[in-house]
Amino acid sequence: MIRHYITTHAYRPPRAFIDAVLAIDLTTWPTARWPDLPFPWIPADAERQLD
Repeated sequence: MIRHYITTHAYRPPRAFIDAVLAIDLTTWPTARWPDLPFPWIPADAERQLD
């Protein structure tokens, strides 16, 4: 939903939110939290949304 609000309504999240999202290390965080789930997990029937 946040992508919709950013792209369609020109919403800009608070700086603290942006900084927190950018600070996540996606190479280690998901595997530490969910060690048995391959990441990135994408369902086999998912459709990719292209802009």
